Amino acid sequence: MDHPRHVAPCGRTGHRLRFSALKNGIEGITQRMLTLTVRNLERDGLLVRHYFPEVPPRVSTS
Repeated sequence: MDHPRHVAPCGRTGHRLRFSALKNGIEGITQRMLTLTVRNLERDGLLVRHYFPEVPPRVSTS
């Protein structure tokens, strides 16, 4: 799996990115694979997900 290597640097920069921005920035990744990757990176402490209690719900990563 090459995708985690491409997602992790986004988290180190301190910039917040929406899920769609991550998906658009990684050519060929499926939504399912990106979701699993983001969850694993969050679990490992390499990425932080921010939840916003809005309608519709909004999540960004940093």
